[in-house]
Amino acid sequence: MQKKTTVWYTLGEAEKATGIRRTRLDHACRVGRLAYRRTETNARLLSHDVIEKLRKLGLKGFPRPYDPIASSVEHEASLSGATSGAGLTAQRERVEQKRGEIEEMRVNRDLRQLKDQERQGKVERRAAAAAERQAQAEERTQAQRQNQQLRLEEVREAEARDQAAWEIEVRHSRQQWETSWLDYALKLLPSDLPHSLELDVHQVVADLLPKLDALQPEQLTQRLIQAAIDKAQQPWHKRQEIEKIIEEARNQLPGHVRSWSSTPNE
Repeated sequence: MQKKTTVWYTLGEAEKATGIRRTRLDHACRVGRLAYRRTETNARLLSHDVIEKLRKLGLKGFPRPYDPIASSVEHEASLSGATSGAGLTAQRERVEQKRGEIEEMRVNRDLRQLKDQERQGKVERRAAAAAERQAQAEERTQAQRQNQQLRLEEVREAEARDQAAWEIEVRHSRQQWETSWLDYALKLLPSDLPHSLELDVHQVVADLLPKLDALQPEQLTQRLIQAAIDKAQQPWHKRQEIEKIIEEARNQLPGHVRSWSSTPNE
């Protein structure tokens, strides 16, 4: 079922539709004789049903409420002695004119209020939009800062991983370098060298290598390692020379002396 749409009339339109003066319709609304509603500008409106009722039944007389404008005009007329029909008509016209002026002033006031409300609404909407834009800009700035911080942390972590990998590689390369020179040093030892001296040579060269620069010329490293080996073998070479001298001296002795079982001391 379709909802019935109500048609509303302004007091001016109601005057034309019913033939009843606008002032009487306004008075009837004021004293509650006619049902009405107000617009946003505070103007009175009459429904189509009320208009139809007025067309059929008209508007019956009722006591007129106190009207300060009309009372003042009538009072002036009574003082001036204007009692003729023409004088009353002129008084009514002046009353209607003043009422129209007051109504116009009220409408203008309502319009000004509406305009002020619209301006205030625009100002508030602009302020709200500006605040929203500011908030969005701050959110974007905060997001950019967080992204920059994340990228910076990722770069630092990558640099730390690269640094750790480089250090591991350097240590591994250094270990390989020292191991290769230890092998080189042991290969230089004579085959008749006692195994105990091999340990001494290994220890001497192992103590020397951490003090050397892996980037120095290879010939310099060889000379330093050879010097360390010679120093470690020096006691052994000395014993070898002593034993050789003893053996040569023994060979120069007479045969019956060489047969002695005892061996001279150093």
